[in-house]
Amino acid sequence: MKHEHPKSPFHDHEHAVEFDRRAAKSGIRAELEKKLIDMLALKGEELVLDLATGTGRFARPVAEHITGGRVIGIDQALAMLRVGHEHEDTVPGYRQVAGEAEALPFKGDTFDRAFVSFSLHHFGRPALVAREILRVLKSGGQFVILDPVLDAPRDSLDRRLEERVNQVFRRTD
Repeated sequence: MKHEHPKSPFHDHEHAVEFDRRAAKSGIRAELEKKLIDMLALKGEELVLDLATGTGRFARPVAEHITGGRVIGIDQALAMLRVGHEHEDTVPGYRQVAGEAEALPFKGDTFDRAFVSFSLHHFGRPALVAREILRVLKSGGQFVILDPVLDAPRDSLDRRLEERVNQVFRRTD
């Protein structure tokens, strides 16, 4: 079953260009990029999957830390992939692929590492996505998730904090 998002703004080229422009200026993303690279504990030879790669804003710096492996970024939003291909700063260890997160087009036990950044909350069936990631990860592989997930609000302060976080992420999404 294909997971369609016909009304998603990520399928619109102009939105994808604007998203990429904003992501390039994001201080939070730059800080998290460093943490992601640390969490992946790369040695340099890994094959890494970037789920919902978008324009490759997280995949590119990860690929720069890999000397003998590479990063494969997959996304179903062709407009985002197109903007990624339009980047002038090509990274040799990074390749983009169109595909669905709920039915990854890879053999099992393929990847050493996998990550998803700022996207898991967009999936309608995240458990199915996680099952697919586990299928394509090698034994002992690592899956890192960076996503704006907060505990359920307990009081008015928590609700205001959650709303503020959502406002920040809506500006970039």
